[in-house]
Amino acid sequence: MSTPLSPAPLIYAHRGDRAHARDNTIDAFELAIANGADGVELDVQHTADYRLVVYHDESHPDAGLIAAVRFDELQRIDPEVPDLAAVFDAIGGRCYINIEIKNAPGPWFDRNRRVADELPVVIAAHGLGESILVSSFDVMSVRKIRERASALLTGQLFTPTDPLQAIEWAARDGHDSANIPLMWTEDTAVIANIHDLGLAVAVWTVNDGDDVRRLADTGVDVIFTDDPGAARAALSAD
Repeated sequence: MSTPLSPAPLIYAHRGDRAHARDNTIDAFELAIANGADGVELDVQHTADYRLVVYHDESHPDAGLIAAVRFDELQRIDPEVPDLAAVFDAIGGRCYINIEIKNAPGPWFDRNRRVADELPVVIAAHGLGESILVSSFDVMSVRKIRERASALLTGQLFTPTDPLQAIEWAARDGHDSANIPLMWTEDTAVIANIHDLGLAVAVWTVNDGDDVRRLADTGVDVIFTDDPGAARAALSAD
């Protein structure tokens, strides 16, 4: 059965096909699908009026802090920044979607994790639950997703800290995948340990063809890349 985490290896376009289009835009997602991506990864955060928008950085160069501007004003300043509903309308059902909840500590930190409350509602309204993987570096956000919508697949994102301790946290919290940095895969035991704990292995960000082939050979489940066409070609070269 095909899911957002299988059959391996799946190619996910990191913020869309950002090698050839502006990242986190509908154009980048459309191009990723056209270039053979199995899924796209995108970033979600809230505006001042709690609209879920697809944007990576905490601040926009012209609009300022995303969390401090209303969505209609953000759209006036930069029409290419979509809300999540618009992305679902454009590509929902055509590929898998990994939604990363952005929530770094700072002045506009989402302490109550309202994004994690609203996200399952938007997903359910579009009937896309079976094609979605939700992840975050913020432990409490993905933990809340599991509590709020247990049928959704969740993945814990990790920065380069202690791999063994990190994957044990992900397994303890009942997540479906450990989304790990490429540098961790230099030790193949890390991949085996994650699988032994019953988790899928998703690796970011992989832009070298040799790394794509190596990870596929070691049984990685998801490969995040900025250039899905090149990654697909690297797999086909085997």
